[in-house]
Amino acid sequence: MISEQYFFKYAWPCTEVILMDKRIRQQRFDDLKYAVENDITPSREVLEDTYKVAFVNLKELAERMNKDCWDIEVIKRYFSEDEHNMLIESEKAFFNKFPPTVRDLCKIHTAIIDKIETIAGKRIMFVKYKINGKEIERRCINIYNLSIEPNDIVIIHYAYIIEKVN
Repeated sequence: MISEQYFFKYAWPCTEVILMDKRIRQQRFDDLKYAVENDITPSREVLEDTYKVAFVNLKELAERMNKDCWDIEVIKRYFSEDEHNMLIESEKAFFNKFPPTVRDLCKIHTAIIDKIETIAGKRIMFVKYKINGKEIERRCINIYNLSIEPNDIVIIHYAYIIEKVN
């Protein structure tokens, strides 16, 4: 997977928050939604323009790692639970204006598929994960059409299943 694909896979869930915060226009959101639904990877220019805060943080991380911000290792580390979740809670993040429940949605979590139900013709995944010892159950969308069964371990971001952990 190329770095742009990997970045977009993880960044897409943030797009709705960025739209609600009026940092992108509806047309950009619609274009990106079309891209994610049709497995199209936007250009670096579009990604950098849309996810400006992410790229400020990516560039800082890349500098610490002595790499380019588009290096796949930098992007993977940026979207790791430790790095990404720390940034969500940091004082410099724009997320501070959101309530804790929204900030939790914006974090990366490792979860287990608890059950799968068909609702209105769509397969809805119910996942469980723990925060501070408290078990959380959340509905998630398998937007990338991963082959997932109950008890599989997955990475979630917002309400999306991003990848299955082997």
